[in-house]
Amino acid sequence: YFVQDLTGGINITDFDQGGARDGTVVAPGDSIRILGSLGTHEQQRNLGVEDFRILSSENALPEPVEITGEDVTLDSEYQGMRVKMMDMYIIDEDLDNWPTDPIDDGSGVNLRITSEVEADTFIVRLARNNTPWGDDEGNVGQPLPEMPFNLTGVMGRFRSDAQIFPFFLEDFEVVPEPLPIPEPPHAIGDIINYNGGFEYSDLGNVEAGVDAWTFNNVAGNSVLEIVDDETHDGERALRIDFGEWNESADDWNVEAVNEPFYVEEGDELEISVWIKADSDERVANLYLGLPASGNWVRYPSHPGVAVDLYDEWTEYTYRHTANADDAEHGMRYSIAMNFEENDGAMIYIDHVQVEIVEATSAGDMADLPMEFALRQNYPNPFNPTTTISYEMPETAHVTIDVYNVLGQHMMSLVNTEQTRGVHSVSFDASNFSSGMYIYRMQSGNFVQTQKMMLVK
Repeated sequence: YFVQDLTGGINITDFDQGGARDGTVVAPGDSIRILGSLGTHEQQRNLGVEDFRILSSENALPEPVEITGEDVTLDSEYQGMRVKMMDMYIIDEDLDNWPTDPIDDGSGVNLRITSEVEADTFIVRLARNNTPWGDDEGNVGQPLPEMPFNLTGVMGRFRSDAQIFPFFLEDFEVVPEPLPIPEPPHAIGDIINYNGGFEYSDLGNVEAGVDAWTFNNVAGNSVLEIVDDETHDGERALRIDFGEWNESADDWNVEAVNEPFYVEEGDELEISVWIKADSDERVANLYLGLPASGNWVRYPSHPGVAVDLYDEWTEYTYRHTANADDAEHGMRYSIAMNFEENDGAMIYIDHVQVEIVEATSAGDMADLPMEFALRQNYPNPFNPTTTISYEMPETAHVTIDVYNVLGQHMMSLVNTEQTRGVHSVSFDASNFSSGMYIYRMQSGNFVQTQKMMLVK
């Protein structure tokens, strides 16, 4: 047995029943209180049990610490603790040592493992007793695991050798095939993120994550699902049902993160996402970050952090120029939502896209608008189509709507987040009667109207 708490782990011995041949006294996940004496066995530091008490059962095991070969030492700080070694395989000379039949002699078998990046080999100990590889009742032996594998086990020692002790079949985790995420260098027009529209995800609950997406549900009250009954432009979308806020969390604690994607310094990125909410009173926070940097560095994508959501599909778009950190660590794109402000909400997310675009030159910057403006449509009068141009001095949400002279709303032409620049939209009035119409642009506090004449 090994036990572990927040300070470390240690081997325990001398249960008055159970162990070597008599079955187990405690089970994985039991929380126990032990009275005993410190000692050693074959130079393994251990705690000889004199008395113990089971406090609770079926607790989650401690998360393993990811280590490298440099950490597998006799004096390692991880001795007695659950650890994990990535992308390992059994060396050819030891493949025949794998117990395809149950171990029925001695206390176990040793195997040596290594990886493409490790210079040394490391000993794995498959114990005979109370493991899937021993001759306990019902065990029939186990096939050789697929390689490479990620190995989880407890680090211990036997005499002068540090060893890793796996205890469960799932401790030999098959290394998944890498996702087909595009690698730089990229060309203009390349889409460099993967599964942005959830097209490679199965329908249903996704609490555990899906390809190229991770989800954060700290409050625990929301339900995240891949659905096909409400999408923007495809077969799948992510639905987040917030349920009822429990008043225990008031930060940005529900997140959907598309990661990773890879860039070169200087790449110009245009990032967009389509979102729909159940009402116009919902909000979200959109940001870029660095998934492999060892922290949660974020680049807020909009002034004031939050963006308003709407009860129809709306696109949010902005640009970012990749820097050296982005190129070194890779990037993520996240949609984060505050549970308190979205209490009871139903929010849909679809079609996250990261595209390589042409960088804006200094000359182009000089031509960019400095203020909001709604231009006169052209041609005017028109029949039946015309073009409306408008100018955005910053990235912001903008709407353009058409009304008749009585002030009745006739059509929405634009309802989206747009970047700084000159934009245009086409208005097709084939189904409208001749006459005067009014079109209205609003972005934040800016409002402007123009008149246009349809003549048939």
